Amino acid sequence: MDPSDSFSLHFTNGTRLAGDVADGFLILNVPLLQLEGIAEVHVNLRGQVITKIGSHEEVLYPFHDTLGIWKKSSLSEEKLRGEHVIKEAFSFKLPYAAVASGEYGKENKGCSWPARMYCYIEAVAVHSDTSKPDIKTDRLFKYLNGDTKGAELSQSLSNGWTRDWQLSAASKRLRKLFSWKVTREATVTLSLPELEGFPIYTCIPFKLNISTLVKGKTSKPSTESSKLLGVDFTIVRDVHIKAHSKELTIEKELVAKVGSFGSLVEDSDGALLADRTPWMPIYDDEKQPTGTWKQEYDISSEFTLTCPPSVQYQTLKAEYYAQVKITSRNGAPQYILVPLEILSNRY
Repeated sequence: MDPSDSFSLHFTNGTRLAGDVADGFLILNVPLLQLEGIAEVHVNLRGQVITKIGSHEEVLYPFHDTLGIWKKSSLSEEKLRGEHVIKEAFSFKLPYAAVASGEYGKENKGCSWPARMYCYIEAVAVHSDTSKPDIKTDRLFKYLNGDTKGAELSQSLSNGWTRDWQLSAASKRLRKLFSWKVTREATVTLSLPELEGFPIYTCIPFKLNISTLVKGKTSKPSTESSKLLGVDFTIVRDVHIKAHSKELTIEKELVAKVGSFGSLVEDSDGALLADRTPWMPIYDDEKQPTGTWKQEYDISSEFTLTCPPSVQYQTLKAEYYAQVKITSRNGAPQYILVPLEILSNRY
């Protein structure tokens, strides 16, 4: 709701890209503006990055612009035209900025976002009496910077991925089974498309291979042996924030949960294609059983990134990772971390 009956701001919310036009209009009640002692009305376009660490707050503007809409000096002309309520349009062309709209660092000890980038259109009525505060009203909108490389990669991925994959693996030695001689070791391999960056709002395929070795058993492992491993796939980010002389780093902030696999592979809600091989014995060079058994899961699926792109700005830096966490009933978890350069999917 606008704070005064003397003017109202009309602007459609939504996501806008660099190069788009942000336009709208003001309805001005001229007699009321005169009665309230308003000298002029103008409209601001603002892209604002706010970082806050404790009591230290810093505000920077990746972009800003101002348009004059109405001045008291135009009253005589309006009286001649017999106009009391007028409609004045405005438009801004959105420039390129290094930061898209987004919020960062919510998990920092339960406090509100210590870093935000947001954009807005603001209408301001300025009093003739400078001792009185200006009357302001605004409308927020989302801003997304363009990226030619990200847009091209998004188009390429929309046709399916048939090229090379980058592989990242981690192993975990699990608890002894059945007797002190029996051990289990699992290796998890994450495969992602070999890309220069990963565009948002684009289906990105991935593969997970879970390979398990049970050593020291003369007979085939039981079904229960397949259910001791947990594999959780998430997207996380490191956020570095500056506010004047203060700096803060928030590590591995959760951005999105892709899925839980391993022992849950048959019950997962995700759209998975999972193949599990039976337990197979491993033989030595002489074709004799070694007491080692192997089983594999091959999982294929996809995920879509809806977070802001990676950020490198004066007071804000955000770096993303694909993280696979491998857990069992004992011992510390193991991790796979794959850096992700996240890009806009629009030109």
